[in-house]
Amino acid sequence: MGNSDHRHLKYLQNICTYLFMNYTKPLTIDKMAVDLHISKRKVQRIIHDHFHTTFKKLLNAIRLYKTIEHYKQNNESILSLALECGFTEERLLKDWWRKCITVPFNKIGKITDPIEANFNEECRYVLEKMLNCIRNDRNIQN
Repeated sequence: MGNSDHRHLKYLQNICTYLFMNYTKPLTIDKMAVDLHISKRKVQRIIHDHFHTTFKKLLNAIRLYKTIEHYKQNNESILSLALECGFTEERLLKDWWRKCITVPFNKIGKITDPIEANFNEECRYVLEKMLNCIRNDRNIQN
C-alpha cells in the first residue's frame, strides 16, 4: 500500500470513528474537518469517494441505525429517541426514516437487527461501508 493510500485510509477511519463517536451532537462538515485537522474539501471527497453520498446522508443514516439500537434497548418515546440520537426534533427523525427505511416507524418494535431494518439501497450501502470501516479501525487498534 502506497503512502498516499495509507493516508487516505487513515483519514477514512478517522472520519468513521468521529461520526460514530459524535452522532448525537449537532455536527457539521466544517466542525468535523476542523476537529480532525482535515480540509473540508478533503472530507467531502473522502465521503463521496468511499460512501457515494453526502455528509448529511451519511450522518443521518448512522443516526437512524443508532435510533433502532436505542429503541431495542430502551423502548423510548419517539421524541426521546430523536433527541438521544442527534436529531433536533421528532419531525426530523420521522422525515429521515421515511427517506431511508421502508418499514413504517410505528413498526420499529418488530425490527430485530438495525442493519436488517429494510433500509433503502443507498442507506444500506452507506451503513454497511461505515460498519466495515469501524470494524477495520478496531482491528487495527487491537
